[in-house]
Amino acid sequence: MISKLAEFIEIKTPGKLDQVISSLKDLIQQGVIKEVSGNCKLSELIANQPRPDFIEIEFIEHTTNYRFKLSVETYHGAGGSFKKM
Repeated sequence: MISKLAEFIEIKTPGKLDQVISSLKDLIQQGVIKEVSGNCKLSELIANQPRPDFIEIEFIEHTTNYRFKLSVETYHGAGGSFKKM
């Protein structure tokens, strides 16, 4: 669970990716961050469902305008990260 926007979260497992996605959805719903671009929509990523081979989504934090990126290679299981840009 992401309680605040961490500057870096390493994602090595599908379970960790599910946790990060769930937390980001909560933060969007709370108005903390906004999804601004990506190769898919966060709302389309559902636990235990097929996902794109590569996920790349950018977000902006509401009060500071800091940008963050979720970037994960899912096909080969290489993992990825959520990080401040």
